[in-house]
Amino acid sequence: MNLNTAMRGLIGMLLLCCLAIAPATAQEQAKEQDKDQDKGFQLALWHPVQIFPSATSIKGVRWNLFYGVNQDVHGLDIGLANNAKGQVRGLQFGLVSLAGKDMDGWQAGWLINRVGGKLTGIQTGITNGAGELHGMQVGLANHVAGQARGLQVGIINHAQEAKTLQIGLLYNSAENLHGVQIGLLNFFWNRKGDIPTFLPIINANF
Repeated sequence: MNLNTAMRGLIGMLLLCCLAIAPATAQEQAKEQDKDQDKGFQLALWHPVQIFPSATSIKGVRWNLFYGVNQDVHGLDIGLANNAKGQVRGLQFGLVSLAGKDMDGWQAGWLINRVGGKLTGIQTGITNGAGELHGMQVGLANHVAGQARGLQVGIINHAQEAKTLQIGLLYNSAENLHGVQIGLLNFFWNRKGDIPTFLPIINANF
């Protein structure tokens, strides 16, 4: 009898423990699922002081009072400093605008614009940079680390491979040019290491 009573008590305690653990586990799973879901609105003071953590993607509006960080942003991204670690689709507008991967749309950071991957659209600001350009850059200094297709307009323009029109008040430069350069100093360096082609006012290679 004593053994049966002890076994029953042990089984009862195990059942109570399971019942207590199950809701907690469900709550944790719900939190994890909620964290992974896209959010329609984000408000950030200065990362990490923001409504949703940086791993969250925003599809809607993100308002960064000073500095906000999220994964992907699709929609309107406004504030003093906007940082998306992944992809941006839509409009980024502020003093500094950053996209870690690709950008589709208009990046308008008055001081700095940076796209780590391919920009399909427009960059306007004092300094613009992209891994690849399919569109237009307008600023004081424009830089494309890879291939540029479209238009660069500024004081200084550079592209690794310029299949484009470069209009630079002072300086245009391309490692490999398949287009036209218009500016005071125009350089086509070419990748073979030969003496660069230099022409003032206008330079072209097709």
